[in-house]
Amino acid sequence: MLIRTRSLRTSILLFVAIGLALPALFALPVLYKSYQAEVERRIALQLDQYANILAFGAREPLWNLSPDAVRPLVEAVLSDPDVVLVTIVDRTAGPLLEIKRGAPNAQIRQTGRKVIYKERELGTVNVGVTGDTVRAQQLRQMGAFAGTALLQLGFAAVMIFWLLRRRLVAPLASLGNAADALARGELSQEIPSRGDDEIGHLASRLEVTRRELLGLFADLEAKNVALGRELEERQRSETARRESEERLSTVFALTATPMSVARKEDGLFRMVNPAWERTFGYAKGEVLGQRASDIPLWIDPEMRASCIAEIDEKGLLEGREVWMRTYDGVGLLMEASARQFRAGGEELLVWNLRDITQERAAEEALRESEQRFAALFHHAPVALCIVDLEHTAEILDVNTQFERDFGRSLSDCIGRPLARLGLWASGDDADRFDGMLNAIDEQEKISAWTVSADGTRACYDIAGRRVTLHGRACFIWSAIDVTPIINAKAEVEEINRTLEDKVARRTHDLESANRELGELLNRLQTAQTHLVQNEKLAALGRLVAGIAHELNTPIGNCLMVATTLEDHRHELNSALESGLRRSTLSEFLADLADGNDTLLRNLQRAADLVSSFKQIAVDQIGARRRVFDLREIAREIEVTLAPTFRKAGCTFANEIPAGLEFDSYPGALGQVITNLTTNAITHGFETHTGGRIKISAEVEGEQHVKLVFEDDGQGIPAENLPRIFDPFFTTKLGRGGTGLGLNIVYTIVTGVLGGAIRVESTTGEGTRFILTLPRRAPQRADDDDPGIA
Repeated sequence: MLIRTRSLRTSILLFVAIGLALPALFALPVLYKSYQAEVERRIALQLDQYANILAFGAREPLWNLSPDAVRPLVEAVLSDPDVVLVTIVDRTAGPLLEIKRGAPNAQIRQTGRKVIYKERELGTVNVGVTGDTVRAQQLRQMGAFAGTALLQLGFAAVMIFWLLRRRLVAPLASLGNAADALARGELSQEIPSRGDDEIGHLASRLEVTRRELLGLFADLEAKNVALGRELEERQRSETARRESEERLSTVFALTATPMSVARKEDGLFRMVNPAWERTFGYAKGEVLGQRASDIPLWIDPEMRASCIAEIDEKGLLEGREVWMRTYDGVGLLMEASARQFRAGGEELLVWNLRDITQERAAEEALRESEQRFAALFHHAPVALCIVDLEHTAEILDVNTQFERDFGRSLSDCIGRPLARLGLWASGDDADRFDGMLNAIDEQEKISAWTVSADGTRACYDIAGRRVTLHGRACFIWSAIDVTPIINAKAEVEEINRTLEDKVARRTHDLESANRELGELLNRLQTAQTHLVQNEKLAALGRLVAGIAHELNTPIGNCLMVATTLEDHRHELNSALESGLRRSTLSEFLADLADGNDTLLRNLQRAADLVSSFKQIAVDQIGARRRVFDLREIAREIEVTLAPTFRKAGCTFANEIPAGLEFDSYPGALGQVITNLTTNAITHGFETHTGGRIKISAEVEGEQHVKLVFEDDGQGIPAENLPRIFDPFFTTKLGRGGTGLGLNIVYTIVTGVLGGAIRVESTTGEGTRFILTLPRRAPQRADDDDPGIA
């Protein structure tokens, strides 16, 4: 019977183990696939969040080309160790900010976002993350899930084994014992009923047999009735006691939380359940009979003494957080509960422990995440405010920049409705903000005038978005001070009006001074009406003055020769009346030949000047696209600026090789060379004369030419180099300088001509401007406009 029972138990355990293990094995691929999908989803969510934050925060810095303005936001994003790559690229200026860190061979997931501001695409932001933290968190969660699943499988196996033992093995063993008793003639023990099942029916039939045998032996058992009853009662009590102990032992063993029974006096272990063994890594034989001080279970032994003291005071211990150590030395934060009872003449404690290490770690991670968001919010370089839409726009939080901009402290704002702060300068501004606050379709931005606590008025660009925080509908909005921009625009408009008045007066003076140029000056006056840029008009005025000066010499020579010939003609007429001599006629013919030669040379010089000026005027006024030779354009500029070179005492060297043909805008290119020449004379040779200006070119690639304009003047100070192309930057402010010459050069080169320009300069040695120009300029919408011929 014993061998048969063990064989049945082994078979049952084997089939139960196989039945539980097979579903777990089939679930492993699904679990791994779920792990991969969750990791990818969380990494993608992380990328989207950071990309959206950077795309939103980089709009103003990209609009202003200011990488320093976006750096605090990038540093806040880089506080996450998973972020290893942040790139901000301006659409026209190229990379504005690029930060890459971490191992060079690390696997990086990247994403990008377009930066849209005022319905314009300014550039892109790219964010790269490794996802190491996400994978580590998922692995920990998967480990916890796997441990829980294994614990559940173990619990299910124990419960099934207990049920089979209770309902099958134990009843069969009981019936076997009853059958043995019947075989030995022991008829006093009643065969217990096992329910309405097969074993119960078998027990009932054995009971019938017992009763029949009992009736046969009734006479023999009459003397032993009293003894039989006493033995039966004892047996029942013993069975009940054993069953009670078995139930208690089973519940103790199958409890999922670690439990132990120890002597209160010295912590001597009496019992530990399997969950306790799994949690702390000790085998039952290593613990039972040992005192708490014999094994390094408590990290702080004083903590156990404190728990015992609390039990003495209250009679029990509930939810006390204590640190314990596993067999491998790993610290675990446990939630301990204990109760005192007495058994076998000893004061015992039953301990119930719950591992809350991961729970506290998750809470700590959540707190760190909230702290990072709070740091990003409060240290953002723009004013931020969060209002509660469900409670009359009550202010929930403001950042430090909000306090500085509006002069209101955090304590003055928290808990107050936004309308009571008196931020808005007018009712219209308040209504427009309320419209954005209550709009179903979110508005991108409004501009509104505000009043700070000290009465200062300022204009802000305000943008906001609806969010849900802790289950409440909220509105977070930002405010960027644009008052300096508005003031600067007003100043620029005032400067433009002043420049227009100056240009009008200069135009009148030029028209009055150059009327003798006739038809050429009339065409120049007609072309002047098409000029819309002040610097072009001023340059054209200087050009006209130079041409007038150049024309005065050949025209004056022609006038002198014509006057001389007229005097000789009168002398010849007088000689004819008194008698013409051959020598007089010969002298007149010789003077006529010399005068004719002088007239032809000076008139040809004047015609060349007029032709060069006409071509430059047509190119610059008409802004026409045509095919031209680069060396010829430089030569025409050299001819027209010759008086300027002589006046400045400098030379101009045209070292551009012939044959460099361009399909571009000669007027724009000529203005670039003219402005660079004027800038070199005005600033480079300000303190000395006898300088040299050289222009050269060479082919660079198949479709580009590198044009170098250099002088040997006094150079540009290093601190001014980054600003020379900025509008209105000049070192001669108030002394005739407008600060627009090089800005116009930069605009024409990078815009109309489709090229690039950079500058190199050493103080005391000179300056070099390097232009990289395409031989075929980009197509423009007005290329088909014939302009002025």
